[in-house]
Amino acid sequence: MRFGQVLSTASRLVGSSLNVVPQFEELSSLRTTYEMNKMLSNLCERMRSNGQEFDPASKLEPRRMHDSRSQILVPIASDPEARIRYISHSGAVRFGKLLEDMDMFSAWLGFLHNFGSVEAMEEEKPIRRAMVTACVDKIDLQRNILSSERDMVLDGHIGYVGKTSVETIMRLFQEDGKGSMQQLLQAKFVMVSLDPLETKKTVPVHPMSRPSVEEAVIFNAGVMAFKDRKQADQYSLFLRPPVPEEIQLLHETFLNSLGKDEHTYGQRPTRSGDIYMMDTQLQTTKICFPENKNIYGKIFGGFLMREAFELASATSKFFCKKPTEVFAVDDIVFRRPVETGDTLIFTAWVTYTLQNCMQVRVEARVRNYDKEQTSNTFHFSFRTRDDSPVSAVVPNKYNEGMMMLNGRRHLLKSMAANLI
Repeated sequence: MRFGQVLSTASRLVGSSLNVVPQFEELSSLRTTYEMNKMLSNLCERMRSNGQEFDPASKLEPRRMHDSRSQILVPIASDPEARIRYISHSGAVRFGKLLEDMDMFSAWLGFLHNFGSVEAMEEEKPIRRAMVTACVDKIDLQRNILSSERDMVLDGHIGYVGKTSVETIMRLFQEDGKGSMQQLLQAKFVMVSLDPLETKKTVPVHPMSRPSVEEAVIFNAGVMAFKDRKQADQYSLFLRPPVPEEIQLLHETFLNSLGKDEHTYGQRPTRSGDIYMMDTQLQTTKICFPENKNIYGKIFGGFLMREAFELASATSKFFCKKPTEVFAVDDIVFRRPVETGDTLIFTAWVTYTLQNCMQVRVEARVRNYDKEQTSNTFHFSFRTRDDSPVSAVVPNKYNEGMMMLNGRRHLLKSMAANLI
């Protein structure tokens, strides 16, 4: 069952609980992203000053999904200072800034699940706990225009819990100009609970009770998503060779790159309109300053996602030489924390194309003097705004062939999920 189908099923079942669409007239009563960030900063300050270590002998009370249900206002139109940060030079909404907000909102939902209420989050003596983004499972965007003239609402709750992790389900809404709220995207993040003073030490999260049918439907979808992620890891091209269908595709790509009567394994000219993968590459370098650190002292995951997305967006536009739009984000993996002072190198490639769609892979590598490690990988699916077809990408080395096959897996999955 697809993510959107799960939400649709849950919406029919839940009716007036988890999937209520926020009403336009209620927006003024919601906390803003600024207020949410300030509350999380205060909470983490209390954790550092008098937070107590988790007692393994203690019993954690089960929570229900509505305990973590929350709606937060993204004040793009109503806050002039915030508007400057959200709007690009052309007046469009910066999707990268929304990624930052979703990352922080996901942590907010994780804390809300474990505290049980906002009041408890503000008043109780906290257990030392950091809710850290482990991966972005997926973000699917509806083909609606993100207006810079109206505020947005982040809506979400916890949908699944493991022993030390939670899965957050989020949606983004905006008023359509006619008084109704329309959904712009839906997302799933996975957060891990860690001790902020000992970041290699996990902290158990509250279990989840699911007495109703609708809660069971959503929770079981989380179980399936966990299994799907595990299976995808097992079939990674870093662990297993391509399947026969992919080997055949790779060989056909090689044959198609040969000119008439050509018999060479060396550098080959591409067919008219085709582009070598190496020629799609763009790169940026960032030094990580304290202003980009999160409430735990590490570099903010949302900052990394924003930087990666903006590079991916530029890569897609330079590749097809026309406006593009993102329609899916999936499998963003946070492999290791990034420290203040680290030098980050972001590299992007267009790895696969089909019809009017293209897959962009971004790798973030930390380089400090003679040591270099991959910290994050990002996968973005784009399409041309006018739906015109794009050029084929041709790998010229085996590692590029593997990138092409990996990109194909992601793009086909994203296109199927978005009915393209």
